[in-house]
Amino acid sequence: MPTSEGKVCKDYKIYLKSIAGDNFELINRIVIAESGWKPEAKNSHSTASGLGQFLDSTFKSQCINKYKLTEDMRQKNDPYTQLDCMVKMIKDGGVSHWAASQHNWK
Repeated sequence: MPTSEGKVCKDYKIYLKSIAGDNFELINRIVIAESGWKPEAKNSHSTASGLGQFLDSTFKSQCINKYKLTEDMRQKNDPYTQLDCMVKMIKDGGVSHWAASQHNWK
């Protein structure tokens, strides 16, 4: 897997720019604080993982049930699914999921 400086990371940022609109900088700062743009990032003390460090419960309630971005947890660590969900949550005013890292991105 390429590092955060690799082509894959740049592809994720290009994708985010294409979907985030005015929220690009905010989401970019959150992703830097949460995972350093490393899609394989995993919190060893919780179920948080991926670019947005989604907990299993948040991914299920938001990305699956509310936004219908996927049907099950198999897509939880897919970077594009996480970015799609982050954009939707933030457009709905949902930055509270990332409150613990807020001092790093606000």
